[in-house]
Amino acid sequence: MNRGSWCFLLWICVVGWTHGHEDNKVAVYTNNTPILSEVDEEGNVSGFAIEVARQVIHLAGLEADVQVRPFARVLRNTQTRHWSMAPGLARTPARESDFHWITPILANQVTLYVRKDHPLNIDAVESVAVQRDDFRHSIASDLGINNVVGLSSWEQALEAVIRERVDGMLLSPSGFKMLCNRLAEACSRVKVLNTNRFFYNYLALGKLPENAVLADKLRIAAERYKQSDDYASLMKKTVQIYAQRDFKASIQNKILTLAAEPSQSDTAKTGQQLWVLAEETPYFTQSDNTGNVTGYAAHLVTSILDTAGMSSPILITPWPRIMREMKVKPNVLTFALGRTPEREKSFHWITPVTRTRHGLFSTQGDFYGSLGDVPEAKIIAGLKSDYRVKAAQRKGLRVLQFNEWGRALEAVQSGEADLLYASSPALHVSCQGASHLCENLKPASPMEPITLYLAMSKKQTTPYLAERLRQAAMQVKDSSAYHQWANQWSDQMNTSDHVPVHIDSGVVNLWAQD
Repeated sequence: MNRGSWCFLLWICVVGWTHGHEDNKVAVYTNNTPILSEVDEEGNVSGFAIEVARQVIHLAGLEADVQVRPFARVLRNTQTRHWSMAPGLARTPARESDFHWITPILANQVTLYVRKDHPLNIDAVESVAVQRDDFRHSIASDLGINNVVGLSSWEQALEAVIRERVDGMLLSPSGFKMLCNRLAEACSRVKVLNTNRFFYNYLALGKLPENAVLADKLRIAAERYKQSDDYASLMKKTVQIYAQRDFKASIQNKILTLAAEPSQSDTAKTGQQLWVLAEETPYFTQSDNTGNVTGYAAHLVTSILDTAGMSSPILITPWPRIMREMKVKPNVLTFALGRTPEREKSFHWITPVTRTRHGLFSTQGDFYGSLGDVPEAKIIAGLKSDYRVKAAQRKGLRVLQFNEWGRALEAVQSGEADLLYASSPALHVSCQGASHLCENLKPASPMEPITLYLAMSKKQTTPYLAERLRQAAMQVKDSSAYHQWANQWSDQMNTSDHVPVHIDSGVVNLWAQD
């Protein structure tokens, strides 16, 4: 092949690559959604979510390429194609690790609709209907409702409520209103049970390696745009459009909100005394010589309270007292509390803080496939009021409870107990100060992961306050300031303090990255 032919082939390859990988373009995949993303007869796309996406991408020095697709393809393309964005994706626990959540743009209320003869008490709701594959399935679980029936349509969900096949259905007020435009008589037979829970729609970017740098650029651009007069004007204009279509919308914390205003009783209760309690934990909540509490968790919680327009000192106290206060008093906040099925309905879960691995430890060389395989004659040592203590007791095992891990370790070393039930990080910290307590101590079961949360007491605590803190937590974790600070903290932990950690989706994993 002559030189001219080689040059021609090279030119073809270069041109083909530039057309297939335009670094200045971000694909914005969307589906037709009233007001947020509307497609006219000529195929032009406009709306609140689309305009926010275009402006954020523009401020990042890039160009938006808007493409209309069915929702299933919007989700799939955003997940699998680099430099691809969804401009109004609901953030759910199931989707959390699949996307970079750039910024929230819309808050929508999750409302429970029950029959008119049903008690107005969410604890009396044992089953709900949702549309099949709808994200509200996870919200039902979050509310402690485990029997969730997925149906083909919202019309079928409403019928299931009326025919008493389920206790209620979960839908947004705006979605319910559109449903009732067609089914007025059926809607007249149900009533509202307000959950004070919201879901948030985000500008979302697939969590692919090629998107990491772009995600940081877009977060910074989103923060700039949300401070602008143009964004404020766009929100006001959109509120007016909703009003013209007989829907109620408002602006709260720079987010377009489709929900009822909180009641006066709810807002009044948020002004009550807030208590923030924590156990002394190296690197996370440590008190210094001046009485201040420092560390990752202390910094995170203080930032969340600041964002929510609240303040409270962090009080260091033993874990058993924290659990007593959480069970009997309102407005008590603590971190980090293990989220287990048994605790699900007992607390408001604000945001995940850490993820750890726990299991059994022994000096005797024992190893069991699970807690259920441990012989009844074995004695377990654990921390008083720790969730692992109750897990062992439910298996019929005898448990010795101690106020601190050091005493539990002494019991295992002396033979008073056969096994210790603890997390690897708890042992790491305890063994640093007293290595003799950990001699010959080895894992006696597989290590299982558990997520620890910033959690709030439920007794007489208004759900509105808990939701306000959840929203503030999302805003903090979405900010570029948090990402910068958290990465610095993680680097210091791994390099200077020699404690293996890595941060994923705003949660500190207490082990080295695989």
